[in-house]
Amino acid sequence: MNVLFLFLFLIIISIFFNKFLIFASFFLDKNLKKKQAIHSVSIPRSGGFVSMTAILIVIFFNYYVYGIDNINFLPLLFGIFLIGLIDDYGIKFHPLLRLLFLIIVCFTYFLSYNFKLRTTGIGELDGLIYDYNLNFLIITLCFLVIINGSNFIDGINGNLSIHYLCIFFLLLIIIPENQKILLISVITTLIIFLYYNLKNKIFFGDGGAYLLGSFLGLLIVKSLEDNTVISPFFYLILTAYLGSEVLISFSRRIFSKSNVAISDFNHLHSCLFKIFKNKTKLDAHLLTSISINFFYISFVLPAFFFKDNFEITRNYLIFLYSIYFLFYIFIRNFSARFK
Repeated sequence: MNVLFLFLFLIIISIFFNKFLIFASFFLDKNLKKKQAIHSVSIPRSGGFVSMTAILIVIFFNYYVYGIDNINFLPLLFGIFLIGLIDDYGIKFHPLLRLLFLIIVCFTYFLSYNFKLRTTGIGELDGLIYDYNLNFLIITLCFLVIINGSNFIDGINGNLSIHYLCIFFLLLIIIPENQKILLISVITTLIIFLYYNLKNKIFFGDGGAYLLGSFLGLLIVKSLEDNTVISPFFYLILTAYLGSEVLISFSRRIFSKSNVAISDFNHLHSCLFKIFKNKTKLDAHLLTSISINFFYISFVLPAFFFKDNFEITRNYLIFLYSIYFLFYIFIRNFSARFK
């Protein structure tokens, strides 16, 4: 009964908060001339406040009602959220400086709370981590990939929300029972946010994308600790879209001799959006988001059948990255026909 009232309360709060943020026009995105801009009017970039509020409410609810202690999540979530929020507010600082802040916040948090990966799934790498005390560095790099990958895919309405709904519904099957109330609460707020986002009323913003990325990372680490049977490579399969976007984006900019810190309009969602916008009168945002995440689900779902097998999940991960790379090349070349 307590949980039912909690979810009803979160639904009401989420609807009200989204409408309030839209009405108040907090953190308006007024830069309509940037390369990656696909909107023609100023939209609030404050959607992350809704998820942050829900996480805060549920963490304290779980602690005082059920004795589930996730309060140690909050320093990292607040710190990462704040870094993105500064950019959403309009205070611009160099992307490399922002990356440095992300590294400092993540590394300091993991060091302070002795937050470690149980295993990488690669014996040689685990040996190096143990011998040279690299655990905090490795987990920081992992979080940076997820956090920045989340920001990279947040370029059209619906893509980030739908993708995280896919990941979170899959994670519900395997995460510890004591984390499920928190995860379902975030899923609830994401669904409500998605409704307003698809109506082009509100964006997640960098703060919201960073928040979801760091929250996902924490859930994965918790699941790795509690479930020693599932292969670590399975979690890399779950985050393959995020990881692929980071890998391809940096590789693309290096090979093209572009500034790796400057955003562009060459992500997978950007190319697909360009195609749908020119080839159909239907909502290009929704078509792009559904297409990408249908592609993602089609390749990730089979991995559940062998999630406990280290060797198969490792080989499947390589296969998945190869498929994504070929798909990206095809879509990008095809989209070059359109303006």
